[in-house]
Amino acid sequence: MDGWDSTLEQQQRILRYLKGEMETGENQAMEEEMRTDPALRHEVESYHTLMKGLEQWAEGELRSAVSSVESTLEAEGFFHTRSSLVTGRNSFVKIKPILAWAAALAILVVAAYFLTLPARSGKALYERFYRPDVAAAEGLRDAWRTSALLPGELEQDTLVVALGHYAAGRYSESLQLLGALAPEGERRTAAGYFRALNLLALGRHADAETLFAALCANERSFITASACWYHVLVRLRREGKSEDLRLDVLSMSQDVQSPRRKDASELLLAW
Repeated sequence: MDGWDSTLEQQQRILRYLKGEMETGENQAMEEEMRTDPALRHEVESYHTLMKGLEQWAEGELRSAVSSVESTLEAEGFFHTRSSLVTGRNSFVKIKPILAWAAALAILVVAAYFLTLPARSGKALYERFYRPDVAAAEGLRDAWRTSALLPGELEQDTLVVALGHYAAGRYSESLQLLGALAPEGERRTAAGYFRALNLLALGRHADAETLFAALCANERSFITASACWYHVLVRLRREGKSEDLRLDVLSMSQDVQSPRRKDASELLLAW
């Protein structure tokens, strides 16, 4: 019984962490424990993946229901019915589509409520907008890939393998390889960026935030805009919404040269 109770308590603790229900001190203690306990970190990752899958399934089901109602109304000819006063028997013909439309409206109201509900907290915004930067990993991997381990290129080949691991979702393996590298120039910037992304994917938010902050401060970096974007997201995850953070997102949304301008604009709308 003690073992069962302990397992249940651990599950509830992980769920509270992922749902953002922990106090600041408890949250930091959880992240510190995850940093030193690979088994706990893996369990948190598994729960996170499961919760995201359930969320996407539920949203898909809701959208499917709304679409089904709209199709039914279309088949009934409701959207093509002319506005007119009807009397007698014809009035009863109108009742069915009117009731159907009322039902559709109710569904849409409920849908709007549940689809916008996640935007009510910083952690929920993080969950909604966070996506692994697979495109950047694949783009750099293809640009730096070599046909063989050429003299002097062992470090680059290791970096290419690490990027492949990240793109495939093997974050621990990618982080381990990147931790053994000490490249210079553009490769150093990329290695730092993907270290931070791996830490973020593994739930090590405090460590990821530190690295993203340094990368975001480097205005000459080719990865600056994306580093600033993830820095905003991880701050939302850890600190919650604030006016200073909203102004950072606003500035990003107004930067016509930023590749994250659209993402920032959508985040503002959900704020």
